[in-house]
Amino acid sequence: MHKSVSIIGCGFVGQPLALQLVKEGYKVYGTSTTHEKIERLWENKVEAYHLEVNEEELIGNIPQDVWEADAVVITIPPNRRNPADVASYPKRIKRVLEKIADHGKTKTVFFTSSTGVYGDQNELLTEESVLQPKRITAKACALAEQYFLSFSTTAIILRLSGLIGGERPAGRFLAGKSNIPNGGIPVNLVLVEDVVGVISNLLKRKNRSEIYNICADEHPSRSVFYPQAAIKLGLEPPSFLPDTAETMTKKQVSNKKIKEYTGYNFQAIF
Repeated sequence: MHKSVSIIGCGFVGQPLALQLVKEGYKVYGTSTTHEKIERLWENKVEAYHLEVNEEELIGNIPQDVWEADAVVITIPPNRRNPADVASYPKRIKRVLEKIADHGKTKTVFFTSSTGVYGDQNELLTEESVLQPKRITAKACALAEQYFLSFSTTAIILRLSGLIGGERPAGRFLAGKSNIPNGGIPVNLVLVEDVVGVISNLLKRKNRSEIYNICADEHPSRSVFYPQAAIKLGLEPPSFLPDTAETMTKKQVSNKKIKEYTGYNFQAIF
């Protein structure tokens, strides 16, 4: 079992993960680019430090212990609005991996990628499916994954579906909107609480390098899920346009592999 964990990027996933691992008795290190968050992490017994990850260098006064933890979780998302991040994001992730490799003591490295790397294929998607990324973030993640596939220590790639929960309730996404297309498309979502739960589960195991899809069991259509999620929050439900043959798709992300390995039970998304 790992005793110390470093979380590079204490954002939407990294912060709740850090807090949970402290509760479980781990020595937890974290990084962030905001001083307020760093202070909050220290208040919750996470040794947190300021770190900026650039293409050419890592900027921050980071203690050696951070890079020599038993496990490191890299959960730095690409910039969805910056097309240049397709090229720069993988280089930034590579810098972090090189820093970890320089110290040579970390047993396991986790990377939170995205199921967006599969693109919009009209089928059940497993970890063996061909990658066809379309969006900026998906292309950036697909390229970054290549560095992990050749990493010398145990590297676990977690392809996360659309993140909801915590400070990101799904009911707010489309509330009050009308004439939304593609209502019949199945949703591929996962609660951030389940991402934390899966990583916690994996940290207790002796793992090998693998890729896992992290997605909820349920795949209701958008026109079913989002109105119900909005109503649950007391918000005006969205309305969708009728589907046509051109807009219908059956894309679903399979979580079978991670469930079979860990026995983890995902929470209902609504």
